[in-house]
Amino acid sequence: MINRVSKGEKGFTLVELLVVIAIIGILAAIILPTVFKSVEKSKIARTVADLKAIKAAALAYYADTGCFPPNDDNYAGGPTGNGYRGIDFLRNQSNVDGWNGPYLEKWPEAQYWAGNHGGTYQWQGVYSYGGTPLDFNGDNIADPCIELNFGGSGFTDDQIAKIVQEIDKMLDDGDLKTGMFRYRPNSNWPQHAAYYCVAFSQ
Repeated sequence: MINRVSKGEKGFTLVELLVVIAIIGILAAIILPTVFKSVEKSKIARTVADLKAIKAAALAYYADTGCFPPNDDNYAGGPTGNGYRGIDFLRNQSNVDGWNGPYLEKWPEAQYWAGNHGGTYQWQGVYSYGGTPLDFNGDNIADPCIELNFGGSGFTDDQIAKIVQEIDKMLDDGDLKTGMFRYRPNSNWPQHAAYYCVAFSQ
């Protein structure tokens, strides 16, 4: 049964409805960017917390064994093999004397920026890319570090640089070419990956 508006009742006019819709649109335009910024900030904060946790675990490993864990790439599966990321933090894969872990409850997945394996962490250890050591203190010797890999994320270099810049502001000195957190300080370093140094080799 259709309810009809009686002569004594008033419905909304078209103008009133348009005004309400316009107000909702204005509120959405104000609120949505703030929501998106908050989500992005939470991703950055989580990444910083994860990197600090991995660094603390690496230093605990070193305190027990006198060495840092080997590079994840040493195992089958390489950088894209989820089962091998951070494996030496979780079990004594390399049979190292003094190992007293696990040093992490689990390896952070870090799928905050979607992609093939974009936004994932890898324990890079002491690593040289081609002939270029990932050197953080200028002695031309590779230093143990964590890799934050954006390969496969679909982001451009500029987009990645913007994300890692925000991470650097919270984690280090705010300059991607200096300090303990770096993103392509020169063209010889790998693309689409940022590195967080946990200690100097010497």
